[in-house]
Amino acid sequence: MIARKAPYVFLIGIVLLTVGSSYYATGVGTSFSQEDFLPPAEVSDTLQSLPEPFAPSEYTVTETTNFLEDNFASAEDDTVTIYARGPIDADYALESIQTANRNPPDSFVSSNRRADTQSIITVIDDYAAASPEFRRLVDRNDVDDDGVPDDNLKQIYDALLSSPYRAQALEYITEDYTSTQVVYTVEADADQGEITADARDVAERYRLTATATGSTVVFQQISDTILASAIQSLIVALVATALFLLLVYYVLEGRASLGLVNLAPIVVSVALLAGSMRLFGIPFNSLTATILAIALGLGIDYSVHIVHRFTDEYALTGDVFRALDRTVIGTGGALTGSMLTTASGIGVLVLAIFPVLGQFGVLIALTVVYSYVTSLIVTPSVVVLWERLAVDTSATTTGTATANGDD
Repeated sequence: MIARKAPYVFLIGIVLLTVGSSYYATGVGTSFSQEDFLPPAEVSDTLQSLPEPFAPSEYTVTETTNFLEDNFASAEDDTVTIYARGPIDADYALESIQTANRNPPDSFVSSNRRADTQSIITVIDDYAAASPEFRRLVDRNDVDDDGVPDDNLKQIYDALLSSPYRAQALEYITEDYTSTQVVYTVEADADQGEITADARDVAERYRLTATATGSTVVFQQISDTILASAIQSLIVALVATALFLLLVYYVLEGRASLGLVNLAPIVVSVALLAGSMRLFGIPFNSLTATILAIALGLGIDYSVHIVHRFTDEYALTGDVFRALDRTVIGTGGALTGSMLTTASGIGVLVLAIFPVLGQFGVLIALTVVYSYVTSLIVTPSVVVLWERLAVDTSATTTGTATANGDD
């Protein structure tokens, strides 16, 4: 038994593993996408061989989406929007937009080092191509001859809003000329986080007060919020669980420190689970973000059974190693059966057609396995450390108090 031969060296290794796994887990991706809820493009042979009515149907939506992404620079809805506020009739307004579009980031679709956009400039160009009179107005006010007017923008906007292109123009500017939006086309296969970061960088180029928005940016913000919420809920759950365990063991056993012993393997299993998410490429999304708090709730049962059985055996034998032997042999067998049935039962979700359900099933199964393993392997060494620190210290304190009383 590790707890008998080298508990302290083992615990040092466990601490390093927990810290390393936690640090590695900081790179876990976040996503919030409709693709999480779409069936895979190709169903595995295992699922296809299932008899009716369990065999999956034929799905084409994901295959179509992948075709669009593979064969076109951008598919439908692959855009971000820069919303800008300020005097857009100022001489610098359109030039600011034009300048921001130069040398776009890699996630933006571009041509000749200019971003592919739809904006009020696009509407001006379209109307100028259809109306020679409006073209002359634009040319007269294009000081640097780059196709974008610099002067008398209010006059140009007034002419535009009085033309048949009024509806198109109002898609990009407001009638009071205080705000505008520019729609950028982005690469279909670009990462959501990369697109969001690039959109915010482009917004910083504007002389107007600009903000990056659009479905991609909003979904990324939702993902970041989900991750922050998951971490906050985990911290709250850990603190609440620790306080509850301290109180319970103080009331039942008179030894509150056993609550920390109970919590130690759960902290290790949660860290391993978070690291496994990055290792297996499972992101935090609308469903998997709940897994850390669930891991705490599922895993605590295993260590509770181990610690509670140990306290009973320790009270009978008075020897920590004999108590641990009886605990692991007796309770360990029951926990093994519980682990196998729970992990296999909920792990069936890995066969689900929808990827997000499969990921959830894998994580729940890993949670159960990690909790079981850490309860049987980590807890004994923590108990030995507890016995050396808490019990020996208590005995020393009691002996000192008795000696002082005799004096």
